[in-house]
Amino acid sequence: MPQSMSANNNTLKRLVMLVASAALLLSGLSFPSTAQAASPDPFPIGNSLIFVAQTGSATNNAGTQLYTAQQGGNNSVALSATGGVDPANYNAIGFDANDMYLYGIEVGSNRLVQIGQNGVTATLGAVVGLPVQGGSVTYNAGDVGEGTYSDTLFVRTSDNSAPNDTYMWLVDVTSLTAQRVTLSQAVPNTADLVWYDGYLWAFDGNNGANPRMFRIAPSGQVDLFSLPDLGIATDSYGAQWAYGNGMIGILGNQTGNLYQLIISDPTGATPTFQVFATLSGPQTSGNDGASYKGIPDDGSDTATSTPVTAPVSYTITYLFDNGGKETTLTVAPGTVTSGIGMAGDAVTPAGSAIAANQPPGASEGVAVNGPFVLSGDPTANNFIVRYTNTAPAIKAIRPVIYVQQGVVLTQDQILAIAGVSVEDEEETIPLGRVSVTGYSDIDWGTVNYPGAAAVISLETTDTPGLEAPIQQIAIYIEPYDTSIKGQNPDPDYPIDKIPDGTQVGTDLGGKPIIWIPILAQLGGQKGITGTGLQPPQQAPAATPAAASVPASALPKTSDVLSVTLPLIALAGALLCLLLAYSRRQNSGDGPG
Repeated sequence: MPQSMSANNNTLKRLVMLVASAALLLSGLSFPSTAQAASPDPFPIGNSLIFVAQTGSATNNAGTQLYTAQQGGNNSVALSATGGVDPANYNAIGFDANDMYLYGIEVGSNRLVQIGQNGVTATLGAVVGLPVQGGSVTYNAGDVGEGTYSDTLFVRTSDNSAPNDTYMWLVDVTSLTAQRVTLSQAVPNTADLVWYDGYLWAFDGNNGANPRMFRIAPSGQVDLFSLPDLGIATDSYGAQWAYGNGMIGILGNQTGNLYQLIISDPTGATPTFQVFATLSGPQTSGNDGASYKGIPDDGSDTATSTPVTAPVSYTITYLFDNGGKETTLTVAPGTVTSGIGMAGDAVTPAGSAIAANQPPGASEGVAVNGPFVLSGDPTANNFIVRYTNTAPAIKAIRPVIYVQQGVVLTQDQILAIAGVSVEDEEETIPLGRVSVTGYSDIDWGTVNYPGAAAVISLETTDTPGLEAPIQQIAIYIEPYDTSIKGQNPDPDYPIDKIPDGTQVGTDLGGKPIIWIPILAQLGGQKGITGTGLQPPQQAPAATPAAASVPASALPKTSDVLSVTLPLIALAGALLCLLLAYSRRQNSGDGPG
């Protein structure tokens, strides 16, 4: 064999041996492919974070830019880039608090993308059971759940047509498998999902003047709530997330408006929605949102969606307690009956607001258990302003009045002499609002003492309609010739209210009695005890005048008998006196 050929053979053997050695060496090594890169650094445990990812035209199709959102002054929100544009195009992101990574679906495929600090990504591979969407359809709405679903990325597509509008996929980020769930009703492309209190929530701002919120259970049950009165602008809300304090954030693509929403009773049949604040932010496109809710103030390592100090809703109800019957008032325009505030805020209505809703005849309003201070527990923030009303009462200082036969009292005189008044804690009720019955039935000329007195009944009602207990005034009419002392036993008796020509004396029972002294004078010694008056010794020169009675004390037509009887008695008494006087004169002139 020529020498040159031998040298060539040796060289070939060496090359073979080197290749074999290299193959043996390389057989024990493995290298990551571009589709299976090393995991990025996880996000740190601690304060809450809001993430907004932009892809597509927002980055000139160069990949995805990850931002964090910070609230600034003047009710604004700013997006700050975290790292540079990553080559991976992804959407439908959600944050997994178990391993502190964001997860999303690669645009145009079914591969799961893991996102860490500075927006660095790792493509983990295709998800078994998650179909690749064709054309312009992508997975654009997603979020990671909590509890049982803490490693589950819920995703939906941008397709508004059947059957995708009734599908949702549950992606297990640890096993890269997916389960499809059929929704109980079609849900349009809402551009994002947000996990809150056991449900996926999706705000649809592309329904004209009637924006909607969809509540989707992991099982697929869908509930729809209309929100026409919240003042939220029509827009696509591609970034939606939950705050650590329990609020929901929705960021409009075209307007840049960020609305912070409070959902009260989120698991109930009829949750309520309120806009806590509206912030201005940048216009965006191709965006998606997610959040890390942070850890609670107790220092535990468990992320939570329960706020320690959070905006809370409250209600103020105005109630009227009318004698124990309570009703809710229709409040005056401008009265605040509900709102949102921070725990510790005082929300007691101003005195002017309480006064504006005071019902006529009711007490001033009272802030029950006030002042009203918001609690972190919304169920404790149902406050009450209460107005009350109690029934009036008719009072009488002298519920029994005694008069001599022949005395006639007007209705007003009876009320004045009896000392009638109306007591009411909430309003002043004049005597003019007291209804009197029974007065016309009094027969002033008929003696009823002792026996059943004549009775008048007094009734009244306050402005809110509560009735006073009936008060009665009894009137005893004693004979005109009853024995009466001239001394008034009651120094407080309203003598200025009795009829003209009458006085107040004392009857045999020691009671004050209104009497006409001239009746006793004409009636003889029997009826003038203690008066100092004596019966006449000779016939009067003229017929004595009748007792002066004011016009106001004249009886009604039905009471004529009450005057005629005393006049007949007077005439009889005068006739007897004249006959007696005549006999004495005749006996003196006769024979001796």
